[in-house]
Amino acid sequence: LTVPFALRHLRHGMKRGIIYGTLFATVAFILLSLMLIYEHVDISLMFVGFAVSLGVYRGLYRIPYEIETHYNAGTVRGESAVLYDTLIALMPALAGYLEYAHPGLPAFMFLTAALVLILSLIPLAAVHNVYEQFSWGYGETFSHLFARKHRQLVLVHFYNGVEGAVLVLVWPLTIFILTGFSFLLFGSILSLTFLGSLVSRYLTRSIRIEHAVTHSAVVEVALAASAWVARLVVLSPLSIVLVDVYSKIKGKRHDDFAVLYEHTIDNGLYLDEYTALKEEARAMGKVAVLLLGV
Repeated sequence: LTVPFALRHLRHGMKRGIIYGTLFATVAFILLSLMLIYEHVDISLMFVGFAVSLGVYRGLYRIPYEIETHYNAGTVRGESAVLYDTLIALMPALAGYLEYAHPGLPAFMFLTAALVLILSLIPLAAVHNVYEQFSWGYGETFSHLFARKHRQLVLVHFYNGVEGAVLVLVWPLTIFILTGFSFLLFGSILSLTFLGSLVSRYLTRSIRIEHAVTHSAVVEVALAASAWVARLVVLSPLSIVLVDVYSKIKGKRHDDFAVLYEHTIDNGLYLDEYTALKEEARAMGKVAVLLLGV
């Protein structure tokens, strides 16, 4: 619901969206920590506030093109890129260990995350502002979303949203159950998966480029389908890691950290009216999965 409004206001510059988006994310993390601290009180309003704040953040926050293309062009590479990805990959294991060692620590971790978000606005002053135009009005955007001429585009990204919701919600919950509700083992599995994906992507990079795997629809579908079949028969933590690493061979580095890079539907290279349709279609797919879960 926020996307058309957010894109429309990019004419005032991307920095404004980043600032307001970061503030909403900060509020979301603070409310999440309060829910853990005051678990014996009615948390329904805090829960709604958390969900709405996180949703508004996702609609407002846009990564400036210069930063995204700066990374994708290989300017950040070598040891810096390896260290960056490795640190991100180790975060789930670290969080799992901290929760295991100090059960009351998650509330403090979320408050720390809120502080880090606020501090992240400081270097924003050095980022060049970007101004964009979005020609559709709010209601007009949704009329295009359900227009017949955009049906194929919307359906493709609707299904992507369904798969994304399953990967971010249903599949992690399945892993959590298989690990006996152990945050330590759960976090370790996620970190091993991320690290394995980074290594496998590096090892298969030349093969994928040589055979143009990333541009073959048949190979894409075969890998995706076989990965989901394999997920249905996982029985151990090791098999979970192997299946997830296999499923990510076909993707880009953004696919390893789905939540971290969910703001880059068009690879962060541009924003236009069709970007809005793609984001809204994906959101509809996610909502469909959540409603089915409810």
